[in-house]
Amino acid sequence: MATADNKDLVRRYIEDVVNTGDVSRIDDFIHLHYTEVYDGRRHEVGIPGAAEHIRGVRRTYPDLHLTVEGQIAEGDWVATSIIARGTHQGEWLGIPPTGKPLVYSGVNVDRILNGKIVEHGGAANLLTTLLAVGAIHPAHSGPPSHPIGTVPTPPLETEYAAYYKRYVTLVPEANIVTVLHDQTLVLQHTAALVMPSQESFRYAPGKWSIREVFGHLIDAERIFGVRAFCFSRGELAHLPSFDENKYVTHSRNDARTLRDLVREFTAVRSANLIHLYTLGAPEWAHVGTASGHPVTVRAIAYVMAGHVRHHVGVLRERYGVG
Repeated sequence: MATADNKDLVRRYIEDVVNTGDVSRIDDFIHLHYTEVYDGRRHEVGIPGAAEHIRGVRRTYPDLHLTVEGQIAEGDWVATSIIARGTHQGEWLGIPPTGKPLVYSGVNVDRILNGKIVEHGGAANLLTTLLAVGAIHPAHSGPPSHPIGTVPTPPLETEYAAYYKRYVTLVPEANIVTVLHDQTLVLQHTAALVMPSQESFRYAPGKWSIREVFGHLIDAERIFGVRAFCFSRGELAHLPSFDENKYVTHSRNDARTLRDLVREFTAVRSANLIHLYTLGAPEWAHVGTASGHPVTVRAIAYVMAGHVRHHVGVLRERYGVG
């Protein structure tokens, strides 16, 4: 078969069998001596083994759907880049169903013989998926400790403008630096739930696209980070407010990919955390004026975390993400 035919065979197998769960036609695609490669070995499982693999995966993810991102073929081999999406509704790795929507990327490598797939292997990026279902946990419960830093207690309502209460109340945790640290993984997972064709989706005319929501999170993260830095250093000058809609309008975020936007947010949050790790109790309690209202540094930290949680909720409720 020509390489184009080989790629088409693999693509049709994904679309007609893997994505539907219909194994009645599996012998149209799978060779009698079908072999799966894992644990560094080749295991000949034949057509029955291939069918049982599909059934088993769909018991865990009944709505499993693979999107083909690209393919490369050479000789009898086809490499296929995929994005897999599904809801965790069956036991996996001993983890009971969580009901969570999961996404992972991967590369399938298939060998074709006489017009059928005879060998299958590949690799999948399952880190965020394993974290999401609780199969693995970070090596530490939060950001690295700093010898001169402390963790602040939650702010009082008198430490921030009334407008920000809706953000602060979304963060009941006592260790705010851990929350801030872990949110980068939350945003990475949230972005992975969005198909590339949906990234410019707006739930109503005049509303921000999904990309612009992520861009706004970056804008706000920069502003909050500057405020926390300045006030921790004893700045007495009043810092201005910012027009979030104007900032979005003057950005080019709707032309960027979510992957790029999440990468930037992670960089900005990481820079802010490096600074926050160094603060002691006196610096957390410093007061400055922003948008015409007094605010403490620790209140800004809670606003930062609550602001992200607010918009992740908006993405879920209004944009259907997650």
